This record gives sequence, C-alpha cells and structure tokens, in this order.
Amino acid sequence: MNTFKNKLVAGTIMLVSFLFSFSAKAETAEELAAREKAISLYGEIGIGVLFVVALTFFIMWKSKHDKKEREKHLEQMRKVQANKKKAA
Repeated sequence: MNTFKNKLVAGTIMLVSFLFSFSAKAETAEELAAREKAISLYGEIGIGVLFVVALTFFIMWKSKHDKKEREKHLEQMRKVQANKKKAA
C-alpha cells in the first residue's frame, strides 16, 4: 500500500509539473507574441519617421535647386534684354 501511494504521489507530481510547464510555455508564447507586436509597431513607426525626414530633405533640396535654376534663367533673360538694347 505504501508503494502504491508513492507511485500515485509521484504520478500526480509528474502530471502537475507537465501541465504547469505546458501552461508556462503558453504564457511565454503570449509574451512572445506581444513582444513581436511591439517590435513590429516600433519598426513601422521608425519607417514612417525615416520617410518623413527623407521627404523633408528632398523638398529642401528641390527648393534650393529650383531657386538656382530660376536665378540662372533670370540672368539669361537679363543678358538677352541687354543685348536687345545694345542692338537697338
């Protein structure tokens, strides 16, 4: 009778430890899923910020480039006007 109780206790302990380890893995999987979700959210935010910064720098460069082109064009037009006055 004593060995039967020992086997029953040992079997119960093994069953409880198995179920506990299974539930611990399920919690870990939930935590892992939450962590993956947070990491992907931070990644998406980072990509958005990078896009906004790149767009801002492009707009700044484009406006400077257009300003230089306008000045070049105005200078050419002034030269053309000056040549017309000289010719007349």
